[in-house]
Amino acid sequence: MGIRLLGVLLLTWCGVKSAQVISDNDLSTIATTLWNSDSNAAIEDRDFRLNLQRKITSYNSRTDLASSKLFSSLDEKKLFAKPTYAKFIALLNNYIAQTGRTESVSSTEQRENEAFLDEVLKTTVMQEAWKFLQTKGYSSSSATGFKGQLRSIWFTAYSRAQGRQDTSGFEHVFVGEIKNNAVTGLHNWIQFYLQEKAGQLNYYGYFVQRQLEQIKLQYKWLNTMKAAGSMFVGTSPEFEIALYTVCFLTRPDQPCEMRINGNYLRVITYDVSYITNKKILASAYPDT
Repeated sequence: MGIRLLGVLLLTWCGVKSAQVISDNDLSTIATTLWNSDSNAAIEDRDFRLNLQRKITSYNSRTDLASSKLFSSLDEKKLFAKPTYAKFIALLNNYIAQTGRTESVSSTEQRENEAFLDEVLKTTVMQEAWKFLQTKGYSSSSATGFKGQLRSIWFTAYSRAQGRQDTSGFEHVFVGEIKNNAVTGLHNWIQFYLQEKAGQLNYYGYFVQRQLEQIKLQYKWLNTMKAAGSMFVGTSPEFEIALYTVCFLTRPDQPCEMRINGNYLRVITYDVSYITNKKILASAYPDT
């Protein structure tokens, strides 16, 4: 049996249709649906306040232009009580920042991963993403199959350095890592806020702030420089998982361009190129 035929049969057995070509209009439609469905999003000036301070004008700059923190306030009591936020935050201390050190996942951590996936799958945002992916032939019609797909994309361990199982898509995107004396990943505002609050992250200033709560900034984390990094601010964990998953499955390794309520957005995702038997996410972020 040919490899291509076998692949088609496997997709059929898993309840996945043949994948359709996805247009920018398709992406705009689903992204707008996800954005408008994000009832757990935090709203600036209601749930949190930012203190942007000075704008950085050169990517070569390594000068701290911000005397204060980026987040001047955040309603933790309200936001962190939300189930998806609580389950998300529980995962953030499960990882070793330095690449090249094997990540051992305990049974407790595995249960936390599963609890997080279960919680985001309850949300309208994630259900809309699944419906889109299923309709377009990128995901299973089975709830168990879709959860397994998310688990594989986000939590499969692989090597980023020295051949050791030292990373995963979730760790890189949402927690952050240190490789070759530089911060990589860490594209999430909740982790940024918590690390800044704990004194582990020093905000240096911002390059640009755009519509759809996007910001590109510079900082030191664990005394290691992030020369430039972008993230959404205020979006819920389920929104980011949903949008990045849609872009990763439909536009991996290329710009995922769309408009949300008329505002332009470009998301970049990469897969783990040396693993060819399944799709595993290497990175995802708004290309601000």
